[in-house]
Amino acid sequence: MEHVFHSVSCLIIILTMLYILGSYFLVLRAVLQIPSSAGRQKAFSTCGSHLVVVSLFYGTIMVMYVSPTSESSVAMHKIVTLIHCVVTPVLNPFIYSLRNRDMKSALHQVLCVMRIIQTS
Repeated sequence: MEHVFHSVSCLIIILTMLYILGSYFLVLRAVLQIPSSAGRQKAFSTCGSHLVVVSLFYGTIMVMYVSPTSESSVAMHKIVTLIHCVVTPVLNPFIYSLRNRDMKSALHQVLCVMRIIQTS
């Protein structure tokens, strides 16, 4: 039963990843046909943010469901589950908000202040 579950999980995850990669290929082809470089840059920015979030999501899912189970990997599975359930949803709005110029400048100011405090 464990082998069946493992095989079905692998199949579903890999098929959905291939579907997403195919979609990204079509988006990339469409973006490269945009005549203005500003338009291409904005489209790549949006796709890049989404690709980071999808990679975090599917990367942790693959480790949780596709990797074989063993007694030595219990701690690793706990960490991956924590990343999947907590870190990914917390980073999601942060990653998408970095596309905003105001957010980028505010983050830059905070990091500069932190660097000044550390050197003092």
